[in-house]
Amino acid sequence: MHSRPHVEIVANEAPMIPDFINWHSLSLDAKLCCIAPIADSATYIGWTAWMPTNRLDHKWNDECGIFEFIKDFLKQASSEGKLFRRAKGLNRMSAELQLLSNTGRREDATPYVVLLHPEEYRKEAGKLIERLRTTKLIMRLGFKVTGSVQNIVISGADVTSAFSSGISTVHEHGHAKRSACGMQISVRPVATEASGGGRLATIGGVLELRPNRYFGLTSAHIFAEPNVTDEYSENDSENSDQEFGFIGDGHSREAPKEHYIFKSASEKQDGNWEEFDQHRTSLDSPTRQIGTAFSPAQQSEFSIDMLYNATLDWALVEITDPGIQFKNFYEASDKIVRPRPDPRRTKPFKGDVFVLSDALAPQKCRSSGSRSAISVDWGDGFVEVWRIECKSDFGSCGSWVVDPVDEIVLGILVAHSEDQSLSWMLPAGPIFADIESRWGVDLAAGARPLTSRQTGQRGLREDNPAHERVAWAASMISSSATLGSTDGHLQSLDRAGPRKVRGEERPSTSTEGLQSPSAVLRGRGAGYMRYPDGRWKRIIMMKGKSSHWSSLDQADRQH
Repeated sequence: MHSRPHVEIVANEAPMIPDFINWHSLSLDAKLCCIAPIADSATYIGWTAWMPTNRLDHKWNDECGIFEFIKDFLKQASSEGKLFRRAKGLNRMSAELQLLSNTGRREDATPYVVLLHPEEYRKEAGKLIERLRTTKLIMRLGFKVTGSVQNIVISGADVTSAFSSGISTVHEHGHAKRSACGMQISVRPVATEASGGGRLATIGGVLELRPNRYFGLTSAHIFAEPNVTDEYSENDSENSDQEFGFIGDGHSREAPKEHYIFKSASEKQDGNWEEFDQHRTSLDSPTRQIGTAFSPAQQSEFSIDMLYNATLDWALVEITDPGIQFKNFYEASDKIVRPRPDPRRTKPFKGDVFVLSDALAPQKCRSSGSRSAISVDWGDGFVEVWRIECKSDFGSCGSWVVDPVDEIVLGILVAHSEDQSLSWMLPAGPIFADIESRWGVDLAAGARPLTSRQTGQRGLREDNPAHERVAWAASMISSSATLGSTDGHLQSLDRAGPRKVRGEERPSTSTEGLQSPSAVLRGRGAGYMRYPDGRWKRIIMMKGKSSHWSSLDQADRQH
């Protein structure tokens, strides 16, 4: 009989962890393998926190739909008008998984679903916590539920309020002609009077979506019109017959108006837009105009859904300033970072990251690698975000968060805590995939068009019949379409065109392309296209929305 070789298992390895149904059924060694070795930076009164790792991390992020259940539970609860009062200002709620111990000992830590909420939501959050504790899924897993006061705010802000809050001085690069990557901008509606307001944000990076047409990617919520009728009222009560919820409370659903885009000043200003108007045409001015957003000329060329998606919170602003370098690079920690999109990166990243933002100065911080949910005024009320240990401020929304090793863009900053050095980012993969589908480009190959059609033609529209969109995609790809590389050279696509695949049939060649779709269209069916290097790309055509649970109890029973 052969003896088994000795295998040393360290504390953070997963092989010794059994597939558990209940946390309390695990041995102490198995539990320790699920707890990160270093305490988390998030603090809770009287508690020490650790992030989940290994098997528990998979349970939350990937398996059993635990996170999805929590997120949909919160969505359903937030739509019940009498559970929450209307949001006051920009305060948000968030939910995440932490391992907490009131003794400070790692071996005493227990998994908690932590609901972060502002002080004024303490009563409402308590009711939600009680409901979540009694769900069958939470009870079966042996998780606990608690709440913690945390003032989370969306990072986009009016210029006046941002400067009055003591926003950080803008970081400037040493290059004579700097990149727009990480540039803090001020956006102002064209129709606003000179002394009117504007908002601060950050351009994550620049995409050349048509030849010699450069668009900066930033957050969509800074362009939304405030809904003054939805302001918080102290008279709102639990017994009110009017329904209140997070969804859409703070902003209108109308298409955005035309905006000027200004390079934000390198010194603190008083928010007086007259100075911006006086200097917007001067290349030497720190507050010069660098472009526009949603102008009539742009909307005559491109449909609004190619420039703006409120649900995924992205917007494209055209940059026309010749003093701006259109290549994406950023000085971070004595290193030149050249961030690049990758729509395939959809899983949370755990480790050190760079936050590229003038509003923060170059920052290297740590990403938790765990999915969280945060309440917003757009989309379905609660969206998936990833937390990073970073102190950010107003005007940092839109900043790219980058893997420092392969320089892939992981997320886009959207919110921060006013109490701790914590920020939250939206996953960048779905945003880049959405831009690819709307523009017909491959961002990983340099964000150049896949087709040779005129730039004046309109793009994919919601009102187009599905068969027209499928026919358009097939004809464009199978023709002598071109694919641009990162240095601007054009490459010819395979003239044979895509091989269409019905059902679940797949090409017999490499499956790399199957895992990295380059386009997601809103039709039905599926097909594949092949690039000159032999890689296959799948075109997925979907129509309609996934069904939602009719009630929280039904959702709980499904788990």
